[in-house]
Amino acid sequence: MSSAGCNFNVGTTERGRVRVIDPRSWAAAVPLVVVGALAAGLAAAFARDEVDVATVVALGLCAAVAELQGARLSGRLVASAGSALCILAALTVGPLGAAIVGLCAMLGDARKPYLRWFSYVGVYVTSGVAAGFAALSVGPLDASRDLGDYAAQAVLAAVAAFAANFVGNSFVAVVRGVRPLRQHLTMVLLVAGSGVFFPVPLIIVLAYGYDEASLVVLLFSLIPLLAANALLRLYRDKTALAQQFAQNNMALALALIRALDARDAYTAGHSAAVAVYARDLAEAAGLPPADVSKVQLAALLHDVGKIGVTTETLNKPGRLDDREWEEIRRHPIVGERIAGEAAMFGDVPTIIRHHHERLDGRGYPDALSGAEIPEASAIIGLADAYNAMTQSRSYRGALTPEAAIAELRRCAGTQFRPQLVELFVHILERRDEQYRLGSGSRFSLDGQRAAIVAELGDRRALLDIAPAA
Repeated sequence: MSSAGCNFNVGTTERGRVRVIDPRSWAAAVPLVVVGALAAGLAAAFARDEVDVATVVALGLCAAVAELQGARLSGRLVASAGSALCILAALTVGPLGAAIVGLCAMLGDARKPYLRWFSYVGVYVTSGVAAGFAALSVGPLDASRDLGDYAAQAVLAAVAAFAANFVGNSFVAVVRGVRPLRQHLTMVLLVAGSGVFFPVPLIIVLAYGYDEASLVVLLFSLIPLLAANALLRLYRDKTALAQQFAQNNMALALALIRALDARDAYTAGHSAAVAVYARDLAEAAGLPPADVSKVQLAALLHDVGKIGVTTETLNKPGRLDDREWEEIRRHPIVGERIAGEAAMFGDVPTIIRHHHERLDGRGYPDALSGAEIPEASAIIGLADAYNAMTQSRSYRGALTPEAAIAELRRCAGTQFRPQLVELFVHILERRDEQYRLGSGSRFSLDGQRAAIVAELGDRRALLDIAPAA
């Protein structure tokens, strides 16, 4: 299973009627094409025997068909069986044959922008040659091999193909300025790695069968590999459904916040700001991407329970009396109930319920303490407190960012987790005054919506990696 294509909209662009090619596309394509050509030349120079043309043609056609039948996981990612066929070629017809099969696979996926396509032709050909020489390092590619030899050759060929693929993808990512680079390369490891290592047992069987029954066995190789493509299509459909689900989550969350905005404009703006701070803090704390997104969603909704608080109480200019204070203290419970009506929110309602708990157990509504408080809730509570202190209300003026930071540090160990406080302070100190004051387009509901929609697009883009040959 392979993946063909890696483009983050840095190829050709249009200015008026003039079509401009980004120089980064040339910078990525030319070296990879040159390396691929040199690798193919080296394979031809070291070819000890004539290449079995019939086998190369058969595998090349299979690889091209596999790419044509590939499962398109996103706008630019196509997962196919081409990589497995390249490794199979490495075990049966050697480095030169594997290079030709790799080229044939890419011919099955020829499409614009062509500079990007040429980049991955180079990666595919180089991976095939690397796999072929890795197989030869174990022993000759003939019928004298036993099953252990096939296994060793297949594993080494897969490792070599993966290494060449990863280096090629890393080069493209760096030259093209792919961001976030670390996440992109993580996806390369996962998708390209699975594309070369999962089919290894099948490759061993097919290579063994080839030496026993020649080309007939290889003609059946496309059947199980195309079946794998069908499974990938199911995965694609499930991924698309999950992304639509996430977009629906955000639409519902924003609808709830808009409803609150109609009653209390401060709370809506405050929720958007808390979402920015909480997301940045969750990322800095090392939470997985899925948990970071969950923190952001919960932060947007953390005060939705104030829908159940009277307008008079929300906007009272003076101190609250006991009844009014009790009404305010119930908003995390009301928020949990509102969010809990949407099963798609998962454990977001629980996070909302506990965002006013304190480390010393003096918070509400459940008086949780220490490790009993979910980390996501602790993060939101800290971001909530900071933004509340730096915003003006009818009953008090705003604190300066410096004064608010001093207050956070004073409450570290009693109200807030000390490590989160210092991490948040480090974030604030590295940002500009606008960020510290929670102002600007990013801190609006529309800004949050745009950021989350863009992130959903980025997650698809992160899958747009090159062939795992």
